[in-house]
Amino acid sequence: MTENTTYGNISIIGRKSVDVTGVSSVDSFDEYAINLSVSGSTLVIEGEGLNITTLDLERGKVFAQGKINGVYYSDSGSTSSGSGIFSKLFGKNK
Repeated sequence: MTENTTYGNISIIGRKSVDVTGVSSVDSFDEYAINLSVSGSTLVIEGEGLNITTLDLERGKVFAQGKINGVYYSDSGSTSSGSGIFSKLFGKNK
């Protein structure tokens, strides 16, 4: 069985915006974190005042603005390890 994997690109512009391609879905978002499904993994964008300004899932494109503090891939989600933004905000430590 052959799997067709689409790889995406991430561009951070001046730590004020982020442009992501290869997005299949937006799993969750708020002003502190955006969780995107990209190439079978979860891409987490953490920051402050985050706002999705462009969402085009047909083309796999997301553009967001705000203060970008970090971008990383997580295979298990941002809160399961106890070190994600939600754990820090709500004090859930394992």
